[in-house]
Amino acid sequence: GDKNNLEYNIIMCNYKKIKECLNKGADSNKMFKNLEKTPLMLSATLPNYKEAIKISNLLINKGANIKRRNSYGANVLFYVDKQQKNKASDMILDHQRII
Repeated sequence: GDKNNLEYNIIMCNYKKIKECLNKGADSNKMFKNLEKTPLMLSATLPNYKEAIKISNLLINKGANIKRRNSYGANVLFYVDKQQKNKASDMILDHQRII
């Protein structure tokens, strides 16, 4: 894939490049059609929960909609790995309470 796009850099856990993409106008709520996931949903599937939380925080701070659902009706909490569910879902729910 294109090494300058948001999807690629989330998969590669490249925080600096993700931030660059967002600062250049990448849509933090775009639905990646081939994955049926938004950038936030994709970040929730990352195997390293620390990276997942760091990237998810960045996306949320850049306007990612935590309530957005895909065509299957799933939101970001559906994609949070069971291993990291408590920490990541707590962070997402904290943001939801603020909204």
